Amino acid sequence: MRNRSSISHARSRTELPKLLAAVLLTTVIAALQRRFVLHAGGLWRDEANSANLVALRDWWSIWEHARYDSFPLLWNALVWLLGNAGWTDDTSLRQAGLLMGWAQLAALWCAARVAAATAPLLALALYALSPSTIVYGSMFRGYGLSAAVFLLATAGLIHFLRSPTRSRAAVLALANIAAVQANFANGVLLAATHAAAALVFWPSAPHARRIWAGLAVAFGAATLSLGLSWHWIAYAFEVGSAEQRPVTLTGVARVWWESLGTALPAQFLLWLAALAIVVGGSARCLRSRAASQPECVLALAALIGLAGFLVYFRTIARLPSQEWHYFSLNALLALAAEANLAHLLVARPKTAQWFVLAMLASAAAVTAWQDLPSTKVRATNADLIAAAVAHEAAPTDLVVVAPWYCGISFGRYYRGQAPWMTLPDIPDRRFHYHLQIRAKIARGSQGIAAERQRIEDTLQSGHRVWLVGDLSAPPPGHPVPTMPPGPHPVTGWRAGPYLEAWEQEIAVLLREHATGIWAVELPDTQPINRWENLRLTVIEGWRSH
Repeated sequence: MRNRSSISHARSRTELPKLLAAVLLTTVIAALQRRFVLHAGGLWRDEANSANLVALRDWWSIWEHARYDSFPLLWNALVWLLGNAGWTDDTSLRQAGLLMGWAQLAALWCAARVAAATAPLLALALYALSPSTIVYGSMFRGYGLSAAVFLLATAGLIHFLRSPTRSRAAVLALANIAAVQANFANGVLLAATHAAAALVFWPSAPHARRIWAGLAVAFGAATLSLGLSWHWIAYAFEVGSAEQRPVTLTGVARVWWESLGTALPAQFLLWLAALAIVVGGSARCLRSRAASQPECVLALAALIGLAGFLVYFRTIARLPSQEWHYFSLNALLALAAEANLAHLLVARPKTAQWFVLAMLASAAAVTAWQDLPSTKVRATNADLIAAAVAHEAAPTDLVVVAPWYCGISFGRYYRGQAPWMTLPDIPDRRFHYHLQIRAKIARGSQGIAAERQRIEDTLQSGHRVWLVGDLSAPPPGHPVPTMPPGPHPVTGWRAGPYLEAWEQEIAVLLREHATGIWAVELPDTQPINRWENLRLTVIEGWRSH
C-alpha cells in the first residue's frame, strides 16, 4: 500500500492543528459519556438482563444462561470477570459501561492512525458524537464493546494488506474471532471488509495470492469460531418463531439513518458529506483500480457493509432493529470517510485544507453543544417505581408488571412485601425467557387465566392492584380478540398478537369491574429513556354486573 510517510508530509500543514482539535474533541466526548453515566440512574431491562448474568459469577452458570442475553463468548468472558471482581452493583456496572464507551474512542484513534495516518477528527464528529453512540454506547451492554473490537479488526486488516506476512495474518484471524465473538452481526461487516479487500486486490496485484489466502484463513477462522457459541445460535433459531415478524427495508433504513444522529442539523450535513465522500471514493478506486490504497478498501467495505446490514435485518434477523445495532457499521462508515477525506486533501491547496478543518471543528462544536440535553437522561424509572410501590403497597396488595419483560428491571429493585407478577407471569423473571412465553401462547386465551384470577381475587377481597407499565385497551364496546392455542393460523408463534390480546383482556376487566383507577405521580427528576418510561397506576374495588 502507499507509503504513509508521504501522506503525512503532504498534510503536515494542518496535521498538528487537526491533531489538537481531535484530542480536544475526544476529551469532550469522553466528558459527555461520563455525564450520561452520572445521570443514568438504574439499569433498564436489557442492562438488568446482563447484570443478572454478572450476578451468577460462576462460569458454567453464565455459559448456561448466556443464550438469554444478546452477545456471544467475548461478552460472556467480560461478564464473568466483572462478577468475580465484585462489579455487580449499579455503580460498578455503570463504570464498566463508561469504560466500553471510552474503548470505542481509543479503537477509533487506532484504526484512523493505521488506515489513514491521521487523527480521526471527522470520524469522531460522525460516529462518536452521535447521541446514540454516547448514550447507548456507554450503557452496560455489549454493543459499544463490539464496535471497538470490530474497529481493531479493521485496523488489523489494513495492517495485513500493507505487508501480508503470516504473523499479520494470524493477528488478523485472532482479531476477526474477537470481533465475531463480541457480536454475531459483526460477521456481516467482516464479510464486507474482506470482500472489499479481495475485490481491490485483483490477481494481477502484487502478492495477490498471498493476500487472498490470508483473507480466506482469517475470515474462515472467525466463521469456525461460531461453533463455540452454537448453543446460543441454536436458541436464537428456536425463539425466532416467537419474535420474528415482517420487516420492511425502508423501516430498517429509517432506524439506521436515525442512529447516525441526523436529527441534529450539523450531524445531518456532516453525514451527507461523508456518504458522498465514501461513494465518490469507491467510484474513483473502481475506475483506477488503485488497489494499493487503504481508503479504497474502506470505501468499498462501507458500502458493501451497509447493503449487507440492510439485507441482514430485512431477510435474516427479521426483527425491528434499534439504533445500537448499527454501531459497528456506523464506525466503519466514519472511518472510511476519514480515510477518503485525508486522501482528497493531500494535493489540495493550504487554504482548502484549513477551510475543511475549520468546518469540521465548527460542526463538531455545534453538535457537542446540542448533545448536552440527550446526555442528561435516566435509563429507566423502574427503580423509582419499585421504591414507591415498596413504600406504599400493603402485603395483601398485588403488583402487576406489564409487559412481562419490564419485570427484569423492576425485579432488580423491588424490595417490598406485596407479591408481584408479570403479565403473563413466568417463574424466573431475571432474563428474557421467550420460550416460557411461547408455552403461554400454546394455551391461547387461557394463557393468562391464572393471572386474571389473581387480579380478580385481590380486588374482590378489598385489596389494591398496582399496575407497573401500561395496558392497551380496545375502544369501549369492542370485543377483546379471542386467541386460539398457538400457533396462530396467521401469525404463528409470534408473541406480539397474544401479548396485546392478553393486555386488552385485563384492561377490559379493570375498566368494567374496578371502582377506582388513578395514576400515581412520580418524582419529576429528568427525562427518561423512551424504551422504559413506565407508568404506575393503582386499581381498587370491585363491582359485579
